[in-house]
Amino acid sequence: MWVWIGLLVSIISTIGMTGSVKSKVVRLQGDLDRDGHLDPVTVSFERPDQHGGLHHFKVQIGRAVYEGKGEHLHGEATIVDIDSTDQSLEIAVPQWGPSDDDAVYFLRYSKGRIWLIGIVPGAELSIDGSGTVRTSCRGRLLCTWFYPCVYRWSQEAQVLVEEPQVFKPMHVEVTLLRDLSLCSEPLQWRSSTSVKAGTRATIDLTDDRRWCRIHTAQGEGGWFSVEGGWVQGVDAREMFEDLPIAD
Repeated sequence: MWVWIGLLVSIISTIGMTGSVKSKVVRLQGDLDRDGHLDPVTVSFERPDQHGGLHHFKVQIGRAVYEGKGEHLHGEATIVDIDSTDQSLEIAVPQWGPSDDDAVYFLRYSKGRIWLIGIVPGAELSIDGSGTVRTSCRGRLLCTWFYPCVYRWSQEAQVLVEEPQVFKPMHVEVTLLRDLSLCSEPLQWRSSTSVKAGTRATIDLTDDRRWCRIHTAQGEGGWFSVEGGWVQGVDAREMFEDLPIAD
């Protein structure tokens, strides 16, 4: 869900010899700094070569210009309102990114200056005017997985900041290829139980730094540590079958 603010004026595309879009211009209009006057916005996209995607974009508002680089940009832009209580609207520029790592660039305009306030991951963002952007973030530990996350506008830093979570949900289904020793709590290195090879289990919680929690349908479970992609002295892919790992 997005709170769309402003007016789409026009979209102009330039087609190259191969039939692909070589450049694209999106024109928007909105009162970005809430001064009572509509600001005309031009967002232009360029393809650096005929084989690549749209990777360069430029935002221009009057004499103010911001130039940025993305990966496989949509060639689209819109005006949104992240925080309905402040004096600013935002320009959103989405991209598909590498390996389908979707993201949106958010920019602000005030006092003749345009600046990037954040790059928020995800393809389905929720913006309701509360000062937050709700989305899905990619975890870092063990394998490829995503968790619900929230970015909040920081008035002090003038950027979007991800709200910290001590533990994040994983929900990764695996089959153990080896016996796995478990601790009853994270940071407790003494083994309290184990899960046998061949057991189907769910890795459901992590601190996304070192510790993961796993449990079985029979109620067995505990915590194990991950270090550099290794679990108890072996590569994680040799410990868990069906571990999702994307490029």
